[in-house]
Amino acid sequence: MFTQFWSQSWYIQMFTVWMVILVISRLKRYVLCKIYRAESVPRRGDWSFGFRFLYETIKEGQQGNYQEFIRQKMAGLKLHTASFKLAGKEIIITQNPENIKALLATQFNDFILGSRHKCFHITLGDGIFTLDGDGWKHSRGLLRPQFSKDQVGHVKSLEPFTRLLIDCISKTKGSSFDIQPLFYKFTVDSGTDFLFGESCDSLVDHLSDSGIKHGSGIDGETKKKFAQAFDYTQYMLHLRLNLQSLYWLGYTRKCLNILLAARDTTAGLLSFTFYLLSRNPHVYHKLREDILESFGGGEDCDISRITFESLKKFSYLKWVLNEVLRMYPSVPRNFRVSNKNTTLPRGGGPQHSSPIFVEKGTPVFYSVYSLHREEVYFGKDAHLFRPERWGEASLRQIGWAFLPFNGGPRICLGQQFALTTASYVIVRLLQTFKEIQSFDDKFPPRLKKHLTMSLMDGANISLS
Repeated sequence: MFTQFWSQSWYIQMFTVWMVILVISRLKRYVLCKIYRAESVPRRGDWSFGFRFLYETIKEGQQGNYQEFIRQKMAGLKLHTASFKLAGKEIIITQNPENIKALLATQFNDFILGSRHKCFHITLGDGIFTLDGDGWKHSRGLLRPQFSKDQVGHVKSLEPFTRLLIDCISKTKGSSFDIQPLFYKFTVDSGTDFLFGESCDSLVDHLSDSGIKHGSGIDGETKKKFAQAFDYTQYMLHLRLNLQSLYWLGYTRKCLNILLAARDTTAGLLSFTFYLLSRNPHVYHKLREDILESFGGGEDCDISRITFESLKKFSYLKWVLNEVLRMYPSVPRNFRVSNKNTTLPRGGGPQHSSPIFVEKGTPVFYSVYSLHREEVYFGKDAHLFRPERWGEASLRQIGWAFLPFNGGPRICLGQQFALTTASYVIVRLLQTFKEIQSFDDKFPPRLKKHLTMSLMDGANISLS
């Protein structure tokens, strides 16, 4: 009887303690909201303390539906900013441009990268994507000259790699192929050449059919290269042991910081561009007509006319790229962590237009993917690929509702590099190939969620 009473009493005590903690927490939040003249952010929890939400995000991510899952969840709640529990931790998700502007610009010093350094340091070291404060300023200052107009404007340096890309595509002879891997090889080749002065030449390897061949296993040359690489690894491990503290891997990690952005951002943009063009051939043909008129094609092709300045003036190409980046931004979701008690300008009150209180240590996720599909900014057809919308007056002052390359002090340094590279490649490919066809039967596509976004099933097209 005593054991039974104690067992029941234990449950009562635990429930009482939990209720006391809950009341104190609510009271504390109420007082802080009053002090900061803000409202509490709308909360949407469940009985599982956020473990169900965690499970759903992992499952949807594995299926390639994570971005749509978050967008539809917020749309179902009819909220642009809400608080959720994620594995017991409170997070805020927002797709309001005023809140994003505060996170990235007007209240920049109130938010930090949080756990990013801890998670990425082993691969990326101390660099522009992992550091806050003075370390970040130093890294950004070192990289800024590399992306000056004088550096980015040398589009002629892209031609050898573009020529290799065209040769790789020509080998398909108009049959279906996945163009996404080729774009990743192209950007790592051109990116290493631009940043480090020497290219990886992965497209050369592709043309020579080295590596794994379909249906034939691994050829002798690949086995030989693997053996050489394995021996070299043994040598480097031995050298590392002998050198002790003379260790240069930190510099390699810092190089990866910027190479990651140069490769993945541009390759993703090109992949999504040709994925969408293949599903909208009328846009492809209109763009090709404008390209031929401006730069010529075939035997009349004069690549000397393709310059940094002429690409920037090419309006329809700019509209196409803007529309691709609107629908599939390179970084569809990002986050910051509040480094002190602060506020965000929108989300509270009956109309969700009042400031909200953000407690110190709270992760604030912002969904660029969802924001770019808001009908209030992009119209009732926001779900459609329509480049012409960028010629309309309503989008001339779009401001923080369009964030393809982030914003504020941490705006992407390589923005112009990515746009110039993508523009050059698009012009050269459309000069060369008259027709495009899609072989993807799924729309919307499944999206791979890494640091940047890519197509989970590739971009299966034909060019002829």
